[in-house]
Amino acid sequence: GSEMCIRDRVHTPTIRYRCLMMDVMTQRENGATGSIVAANVSRYRKALGLSYRTLSRRLSDGGHPIVHTQLRNIEIGLRRVTADDLTALAVALEVSPLSLLMPETASEDVPCEITGLSGFLSSLDVWRWGLCASRQGVLPDSGDAAQDALFRRRSAPAVDGDGRLP
Repeated sequence: GSEMCIRDRVHTPTIRYRCLMMDVMTQRENGATGSIVAANVSRYRKALGLSYRTLSRRLSDGGHPIVHTQLRNIEIGLRRVTADDLTALAVALEVSPLSLLMPETASEDVPCEITGLSGFLSSLDVWRWGLCASRQGVLPDSGDAAQDALFRRRSAPAVDGDGRLP
């Protein structure tokens, strides 16, 4: 169990290695959205010309350290991204968190799979849903005007003043 693993980590380096490997092997694989995030982190890092170490420094400077080896593991799907990782990565990569979550392309012709739904959607439908513009093709009963309006109200942030974002 985990207690044995923790005790063994303290006493024996060989056992420690086995425990760390066992921890990695028992983690769940990235789902469809996790794979999109991994690909986008890699794409944006490369577009900025950042090494893993440079991105790691940016994350540390922002108060959310992720070591360079773990950044590589994120990109190749061996480490999952938490919500905190996602926002810190977005800041360090100078993009919106949504751009890390969503497919690279928004097109009717590009199929996309997202966690929580079976099958493929168009990447354009996924982007419209992510931007709260439409739930068509993503959520059940899309096309029902009342349900679509309710979706937009539930998905919109609370704002002060006139109810519009600045």
